[in-house]
Amino acid sequence: DTDEYKNANASERHEIRRSELLNTIGNYRFYLAFENTIEPYYVTEKSYDALLAGTVPVYWGSRDVSKFLPRGSYIDYHDFATIDDLVLYMHKLETDHPEYLKYHEWRKHVDDPEWMPQLGMETSRETAFCRLCDSL
Repeated sequence: DTDEYKNANASERHEIRRSELLNTIGNYRFYLAFENTIEPYYVTEKSYDALLAGTVPVYWGSRDVSKFLPRGSYIDYHDFATIDDLVLYMHKLETDHPEYLKYHEWRKHVDDPEWMPQLGMETSRETAFCRLCDSL
């Protein structure tokens, strides 16, 4: 099953508060983090929002996304020959809990200096994000 989170009436657009967005995303195992364009080094907040919310981003966009996200933390759309292959893999992860949890292994090393500055975070264990991960 999938859900779409949007305002049905474009004339009544309103900004979704970040906390509301992250809480909503966090209710799901996966978040479709599809970029508006595919360009080198174009990686927006979509994947980071998924990681911060505690879900696994399914990423479609820049092929160099591995330079910007923690290793093993996301599913890259480009790794699959067809959309059907991707969907089958996601269904497999729904029933293979240990395999799904591998996408969260990076959280055990949240103070990794390789990628934390890219999220705009300090490497200190005193950040809010670190406290959140510690409580999981």
